[in-house]
Amino acid sequence: MAMANRDPQKLDSAIILLKEAIAIDPAYALAYSQLAGLYRRQKTYTKALTLMKQFIELEPKNPEGLAGYGMMLEVCKKTKEAYKYYQIAANLNIEKLKHIPVYDKQYLPLQVNYACNLIMLNKQAEANKIITAALRDHPDYYPAQFVKNSSRAELLETIK
Repeated sequence: MAMANRDPQKLDSAIILLKEAIAIDPAYALAYSQLAGLYRRQKTYTKALTLMKQFIELEPKNPEGLAGYGMMLEVCKKTKEAYKYYQIAANLNIEKLKHIPVYDKQYLPLQVNYACNLIMLNKQAEANKIITAALRDHPDYYPAQFVKNSSRAELLETIK
């Protein structure tokens, strides 16, 4: 999908292929998410929002999808509803973090995702503590570096 971002013809082809994938398997959640991302890049936010809603209906415990849906809601000026999904995503991430050992390869990405949820919930100070701790142990981890220097508005801009 990365190449589709640069070439409009490839973007259109990717959209067609993802629609075909959904037609073949309507339960293929990742296709909805990927298709939403492509529509988002075309700035067709209403279509992207509808597809993200379908994704989270298929994957209701996917914190990244829930946070992404919240961000799409916010782009569509539905901020109050967006906060509900940020909170659900944060709760799921914190629950996952409680059950994963710190040495597990998924722990650090979950920490960063949780910090992003907190930023979207206007809890920047709490998010900074988590990111600072993550960077103390993993100073070269780019996602943590990016989040440490990002405001809520900047995170929202990443999906526009």
